[in-house]
Amino acid sequence: MEWTTRRIEFSLSTKKWLILILVACVIFPIVSLRQISDAFDQQIIQSTEFFNMEDWIDQRLIRQYPSWNDPNWRKKLIPELQKHQLAVRLLDEKGRTIFSTLNYKDTYTTGKYRVSKGTSEEYYIWQDGKVKGTLHLYQLDGYYQFVSSEKDLFFDEREELSLLSWGILMIFCFSIAAFFTHRALIIPLQKLGDAARGIGKRQFDFELKRTRVKEINEVIQAFHVMRNDLTHSIQQQAKMEEERKLFISSIIHDLRTPLFSIRGYLEGIQTGIAHTPERLEKYVTICREKADLLGQLISDLFLFTKLDLLEQKPEWNRIELLPILKRSVEDFHFASEQKEIELIEEYPKQTIWINGDTTWLIRALHNLLHNAQQHTPKGGRIKLGVHIKKHVAFIRIHNTGKGLDPKEIPKLFTPLYRGEKSRNRKTGGAGLGLTIAKRVFVSHGGDLRAYNDEEGGAVFTGVLPILKEKEHH
Repeated sequence: MEWTTRRIEFSLSTKKWLILILVACVIFPIVSLRQISDAFDQQIIQSTEFFNMEDWIDQRLIRQYPSWNDPNWRKKLIPELQKHQLAVRLLDEKGRTIFSTLNYKDTYTTGKYRVSKGTSEEYYIWQDGKVKGTLHLYQLDGYYQFVSSEKDLFFDEREELSLLSWGILMIFCFSIAAFFTHRALIIPLQKLGDAARGIGKRQFDFELKRTRVKEINEVIQAFHVMRNDLTHSIQQQAKMEEERKLFISSIIHDLRTPLFSIRGYLEGIQTGIAHTPERLEKYVTICREKADLLGQLISDLFLFTKLDLLEQKPEWNRIELLPILKRSVEDFHFASEQKEIELIEEYPKQTIWINGDTTWLIRALHNLLHNAQQHTPKGGRIKLGVHIKKHVAFIRIHNTGKGLDPKEIPKLFTPLYRGEKSRNRKTGGAGLGLTIAKRVFVSHGGDLRAYNDEEGGAVFTGVLPILKEKEHH
């Protein structure tokens, strides 16, 4: 049995992260110091006998002013002072020392004076408005201050330790916060800045790693989406630029070829090469055919520009479909007879009304019939039929040519695509005819499809929505 481990990913918002850091920086030192303080208090209380200092001073020293000169009193006082690490110096009304427990070790030299160590308190004995004596009480070891109750028992050393511990813990917590901020916020933001500058230079090969911060992850995801979109847009732009260059070069080629032919034949007529009436008529006929091709190309370009670039909408009118089909086929009867191509028309008996643009529909049908005629061999057949299904008219144009290459069917409606490698005019025009036909049917709410018939030949089926009976009355 195989065991696998997976990293559990989670993310929090920046606000929540900062709240957690703030709570950790405040609560953790407080809890830690509380535990240190409690342990220290317990140790001190166990090793120190507590007494009420102010009461002791009042009872044992101040109220005993009359006994200050009594040797027995002094003898009993000394052990008590030593027990509490205290020392006294008693002065008379003239400021002269009458008793002192300060030792030489309890003082230190500063300049020409000797000063007692530790904390001192000074008390005056008043009588009849005059100072009769002075009590100097010294705390020798700096261990405790003079307090009046157990609640006020705060030790200097504990305070120093608390401040030191607090400082260390705060530094530790803020170090962790700084580390997190640098790793989770600063570094990702720096990488985002580098990525933004790289995008400005069209450098999209950056990779941004996810972090624990929710907002940063959202920005990183947005950067990745933006990079992918920009990459796709640049690729599309490059592709469109190539198509534009191809479009312009193809149009130039298609315009220049008939112009050169017309100029050549006209020069032949001018120089007398066509010296017989038959040859002269032939040259004129060829010039007329080339001029017709130029007119067809210019007309295709004009309509393609309106459909594709200007996105012009049809001029909507309620029209009858069958007359448009019959009118379009009539224009090809003469050319079909010359090529010995049979034109077959099959129409339903019912009247079909549609909403559309007559000029555009005739142009689309002309392009489809012209394409069928160009790819139908001599003695072949072109069949135009219409059938209705669920308020939709299907216009089917079938020719008995060699059919379509399955690999080329997806490209048939691409502008300037002609399906053969050489750009001669024996089999087609500029490659805009099928594109225009497709755009016309789509603009009318329909479609144009191309496929091969089972019995051979190519089939183009145009789909148009028809008007219901209530709509065309």
